[in-house]
Amino acid sequence: MIQNLAVIPGSRGRGIGKALLAATLLGFQRAGLRKAELEVSTRNTTAVRLYHTAGFQIRKTYYREVQSEFAEYAI
Repeated sequence: MIQNLAVIPGSRGRGIGKALLAATLLGFQRAGLRKAELEVSTRNTTAVRLYHTAGFQIRKTYYREVQSEFAEYAI
């Protein structure tokens, strides 16, 4: 499970998130893991696009009354 992957606003748009995600997935693979999961707010369209590009697919969508909508992804 990927808990947190974030890039500070001033450094976004430079491929850092993509590099962090790639390094994370490579580490998972080297550790013998065959699956990766994460949750992301569906309102975070930049992150959603990154995860889709990396091969993640929506597995489940949660609707929370107080918080924003979240989707669970898996690869």
